[in-house]
Amino acid sequence: MNITETAPIKRSVKELPPGAGPIMQEAQHAAEAGRFDEAEKKFNEVLRQDEKNIYVLGNDPNRKTPYMLQYLFNVQRELDASTALEIGYLGSRSHRLERMYD
Repeated sequence: MNITETAPIKRSVKELPPGAGPIMQEAQHAAEAGRFDEAEKKFNEVLRQDEKNIYVLGNDPNRKTPYMLQYLFNVQRELDASTALEIGYLGSRSHRLERMYD
């Protein structure tokens, strides 16, 4: 092979685990019909059949949604015609944040 020739790029296509085709079709039909809870269960069932899918197998199904609170408090007072005083406090607090481990 010389410099002008290039080898074809091999792309790996992720195939469904054996026996997951019918479940995948049911999930797609449920999603198209707007039955999203049912579709999600079916998609998760397909993903759990793949033993090498660490992202799905490592998720906690009882995980709580992370959230953040932000607050602002200001007090403004006019001292005289040309002077004002303003004092404020700005804060935030996070709950249930997630971390990715390598």
